[in-house]
Amino acid sequence: TNLRRGKYQVVVEAHSGKLHGVTADVTPDAEIAVKLESVSSLHGTVHGPSGPTDLFSIRVQGATPDASGGGQFTAGAFSFTRVDPGDYTLEVTSTDGTGKASVHVAPNEDASVDIALVANGTVTGRVVDQTGKPVSGLGVALIPDQPPGQLQIQLQAAPPTTGPDGRFQVQGAPGTRTLVILGEPPTPKRGVPVAGGTTLDVGDVIVDAPSEVSSNRRGRGGG
Repeated sequence: TNLRRGKYQVVVEAHSGKLHGVTADVTPDAEIAVKLESVSSLHGTVHGPSGPTDLFSIRVQGATPDASGGGQFTAGAFSFTRVDPGDYTLEVTSTDGTGKASVHVAPNEDASVDIALVANGTVTGRVVDQTGKPVSGLGVALIPDQPPGQLQIQLQAAPPTTGPDGRFQVQGAPGTRTLVILGEPPTPKRGVPVAGGTTLDVGDVIVDAPSEVSSNRRGRGGG
């Protein structure tokens, strides 16, 4: 009662959490029916070319929106003990590579999946300004290739940065990628072919000097 106007998600649990149901986009004064289903578990293994992967992160998308936050992890294995029935997509990233798998979770049944990793590729190069001077301390990322005029960057961890000599080394999943130098503004290099288990040197990447950009911004904000 006494709810503000808007949309709500109603979550119902019964029998000490063994039954679970969710209804989304509920508005006040509505009368709803929530279907309860038995929660299940989802577990699996992760392995690279040389065997089980010790350290990895996993993203779970599907019927349980927050499943990724409640997992238990051991060397080369994972387990989620409270998962709603439905279809899920799992994406794994690690230093051994990347992997993706789909799995269906049925009521009252444990689901399992094995995720094989594809080795990452490595891209190296050097970041310089327009005078050819190395630029250090800039983040470098590999993202899915995007057409000119579009640049959406999503990072799950802190990216590697350029060294004192401007050189960098970054790893990514195989495929055609966009290399982004995270300066102000970011500098994209599109159409970079990344092959698993190999190293590609892209040479010099020219960017605007960060010191000049910072100086200009401070000048405009002074006073």
